[in-house]
This record gives sequence, C-alpha cells and structure tokens, in this order.
Amino acid sequence: ATALLGDSTSLSFVINSVGTDAATSVAFDVSVPSGVVLNSISSTSGSCTSGGGAASCTIGSIGAGSNATVDLDVTSTSPGGVSFAATITAAGDNNGGNDSATLNLTIDPAVDLVVTAASSSVMLDQQTTARITIANQSSIPATSASVEISSGSGLRIDGADWAAGTCTVAGNVATCSATSLAANSSNTINVDVTG
Repeated sequence: ATALLGDSTSLSFVINSVGTDAATSVAFDVSVPSGVVLNSISSTSGSCTSGGGAASCTIGSIGAGSNATVDLDVTSTSPGGVSFAATITAAGDNNGGNDSATLNLTIDPAVDLVVTAASSSVMLDQQTTARITIANQSSIPATSASVEISSGSGLRIDGADWAAGTCTVAGNVATCSATSLAANSSNTINVDVTG
C-alpha cells in the first residue's frame, strides 16, 4: 500500500477461518510502527483497543469458512516504509504457520505549496503590481507547478512575470508555470493590473 505524507490511510486485515470447525477465542494483535499515528481500529466482530505502539481486537468466534475484518485508520507522520506485523490466536488452532501477516506501507513525501497575496489598491485607469508569493513548504522539490490568477471585476491583468518560470495572459487570466520549485523555498509572481 502507498500513502502520501500527512494523509489518512485505511488498512485492512482479513482473518479467515479455514478449518472445518468454528474458530473460537480469536484474538488479533498488530504492531503500530513509528512513522504513523493510529487514529482508530475496528473489527466486524468483537471489540478493539490500542495504545503503546500496538493494537488488539478480541474477535470471539468465526464460523468455519467465514472471516472477520480488522480495519485500521492511520495518518503518516514521516516518509519511508513501515510495516504492520499482525498475529492471530484461537483456541485449538493446530496450524500456527498461517497465523501471522505483515502489511507494508510506503509513505511518499508530499509537496505542500502555499499561495499568499499581498493586498494592494489601484486607482481607476492607473496600474499597480500585485505580488503573489508561492512557497514550497515541503522537503522535496515541486515539479510541474502551475498557478492560475484571475482578476476581480473592474480590473484588467496586463502582464505577469515569475522568476521561477513563465507566465502568459489570456482573457484576463494569468497562467504561470515552473518546471521545478526548490524544497523549502518561496518566490514571487508579479502581476501588472490596471484599475
């Protein structure tokens, strides 16, 4: 499974009763790795608890040929790979070789662009330059960045320039594009506006 850094992700473990008799006293345990925060854990039967880097569910009985599902909702806190190691136990389980599973989650860094505009005013038939700051607040470069700027009623966009890329103006809309914005950087788009 794959998730973006900071996103909430749902993960599921399915517990199958493959024997000829019902599985009883079924319990599920899973380790919660660093790099994620466990938001919730639930099961289609029984009850679940969590704390201290682990979570568990008391499932109870699962009929022969049936299953129960345990769902985890986690939020990623650091990029990289993490593993959730799960085990089940049941009364009279004669095959412990199929009582564990590992779910791997790859957490990819996420780009976080923030756009802010400095307030400015313009007189009728006069020109001013509006400054719009684009900040990449992530630890990785933002690639293929694009910003679309439209003016309010009674204003006309005459031109725009961006040191990080290029801008075009068509139909009172400035479209600016940059191949790459460096990690943890900010730069300004200057937009010439006539009132």
